[in-house]
Amino acid sequence: MGRTILKTIKTHRGNYVYDRNTHTVMPVDEESFGELRAYEQGKLDEEHCHALQNFRNMGILEENVVKEIRHPNTDFLEHYADCRVRQVVLQVTQQCNLRCAYCVYSGNYFTREHSNKKMSIDTAKSAIDYTINHSSEMDEICFSFYGGEPLLELELIKKCVAYVKNQMIGRKYKFSITTNGTLLVPDTVKFLVENGFILSISLDGPQKDHDANRKFRSGQGSFSTIIKNISYIKENFFDFWRTIQILITLNPKVNLEEVITFFDEEEVIPKNLIQFNEVESTNLKNKELIKYQKNYYCNRKFLYLKMLMALAGMIDKRSCSKLFERMLEDKKEFIKGLKKGRRLQSCIHHGGPCIPGMKKLFVSVDGKFYPCEKVVENSDEISIGDIKNGLSTKDMARILNLGELTKKECLTCYALQDCKICIARIEGKDSKEFISKKSKIKVCEETRINFINVLYEYCIINECSERGE
Repeated sequence: MGRTILKTIKTHRGNYVYDRNTHTVMPVDEESFGELRAYEQGKLDEEHCHALQNFRNMGILEENVVKEIRHPNTDFLEHYADCRVRQVVLQVTQQCNLRCAYCVYSGNYFTREHSNKKMSIDTAKSAIDYTINHSSEMDEICFSFYGGEPLLELELIKKCVAYVKNQMIGRKYKFSITTNGTLLVPDTVKFLVENGFILSISLDGPQKDHDANRKFRSGQGSFSTIIKNISYIKENFFDFWRTIQILITLNPKVNLEEVITFFDEEEVIPKNLIQFNEVESTNLKNKELIKYQKNYYCNRKFLYLKMLMALAGMIDKRSCSKLFERMLEDKKEFIKGLKKGRRLQSCIHHGGPCIPGMKKLFVSVDGKFYPCEKVVENSDEISIGDIKNGLSTKDMARILNLGELTKKECLTCYALQDCKICIARIEGKDSKEFISKKSKIKVCEETRINFINVLYEYCIINECSERGE
């Protein structure tokens, strides 16, 4: 028989084993735990591991079923590319009126920098046409505008909106835009409202934290301008204001407590949906930009602990910060998945890579196609086609099957069922080997550590829930 892929977990109250085949966690007695850990560590073979034999007799902890690392949707890419494009993201410009220190275009990254490039109306129309012609199975299409700062090209956006409306008669569609919020003057807001835009605004916290990085070219902070614009929207278009999404980047010097208080209590900030990220570390030149202060990590861990306590039913979830709302929901889904379980197939691929171009089709200013807006748009290795030739199923397959880089390691990795590695996490600065096994292995190691941590959290949450603590 083949080797069983498992992970043993020991808390201060119990012993558990995670079964990769079924994606479940089971409590085990002390003696069985000792044998299974010895087996896991290679100190005991399966013939002498009685606990393993007992579980196998019950249909649990069976031999590894995975024989091939290959994404199950690979054979259907041609069909997907032909009729399942659901969202196109138009990079209408690479220009920006701000010079944020941590921006991927700031010059602090090896792979991107600001440019004066902007999208032509012909390129935009061609991208829109392509999306419409390859979305026959979609009930609704989303047309999104991205930059740089997209509102620098407002007239182009207006032309695109008019063109979509003319081409989409009888079909459902919507518009979205991601902006720094500085150009939301009354006429622009009116246009966005009248056309039902989903609006996402970047705002990092109170003035001193926001202005530390998000500055105009002059060096002046952008906070007061953005707050004035959001206030105008609230006063004049309240229903629209309620739908605004806030995007936060937490810089290393931020006072997390003050940021949380600001977003929880500031009345001008809509409470619809708040997403936060930390400064992107991939391909960063100056590592000082991600050198977070000790008190930041302490505060973050405390907030994370409160979220876990809410999951365990120990405190009311309303006491958790809005910043952790999405993380809370994601954690609930993870717990639900472990309780429900799911069986591996002989041919499988780790999660992370969405079907390239299907969730989002990102179109650069030059008309090249990419999996999404998070990847570098100047690398042929990540491009999946262009407006002239359409989507390349060959390139889509290559990006979808990232596991090919580490197929040997994936076959025996206990974190395979919860792995979320995508192309944006492993892109590198080396033009000769932009996507490499080396870069993926590094992320794999981080993924395994995180997976072990969440398994421990799951076990402890269950223990606390069962004891009513």
